[in-house]
Amino acid sequence: MKEKAESLQQPKTWNYEQYKAYLLLLSRKPEAILDYNQFPKTIQLSKDWHSFLNQTRSETKDDHERYAIAGCKPDFYALYLSSKATKGNPHEVPAKILSNEEEKAINNNIEIIEIIHSHSTPYGFSSKDLYFLLTFVQPVKVMCLVNHNNNFLAFPSKETEQTRDPKILSQDKFAEFWKKQASNTHDAAIKIAQRHKLVFYSGEPNKDLKRITT
Repeated sequence: MKEKAESLQQPKTWNYEQYKAYLLLLSRKPEAILDYNQFPKTIQLSKDWHSFLNQTRSETKDDHERYAIAGCKPDFYALYLSSKATKGNPHEVPAKILSNEEEKAINNNIEIIEIIHSHSTPYGFSSKDLYFLLTFVQPVKVMCLVNHNNNFLAFPSKETEQTRDPKILSQDKFAEFWKKQASNTHDAAIKIAQRHKLVFYSGEPNKDLKRITT
């Protein structure tokens, strides 16, 4: 039966089907993006998602970051998740891999909804990661991150200003600016979230993700 994403409610907890319905709804109706205060307190992922994130976490022990996508086809019926994360370089995913994965998605008629990557360090989102939620050129609808001990999600909200033109403000300049505003990577990420109304979630492996920005 086709999912009725339009009927999505806003409870304190989203189960996986509600999380998926929101992503599919955004693909079909970008204007349906939620207000900052409408996001739930908790998000539950499916067993398959947790298994994929655990596998990605394990593979990243070689210090090479990983990258994967989730997306949908034009019928907006199902969410497709990469079968395996692509191996990047030590401590980074090079631009070549990003473009290759995007090309694969286009060739398979899949619209990218969510990007998933891993960090080989214990840190959460970096300013360079969050840049992709703010640039108006194909803005990402949700970002997922895996590190040594946790899973993270980051969403733009209706109040998020997606006006960062790469021709005006590059990813490196964005990161340099926020490095001067914060004492460490975590502090910079929280300040970016506050400034741009991004919604962050965090959770231990195989656990629900709890909202950490209010």
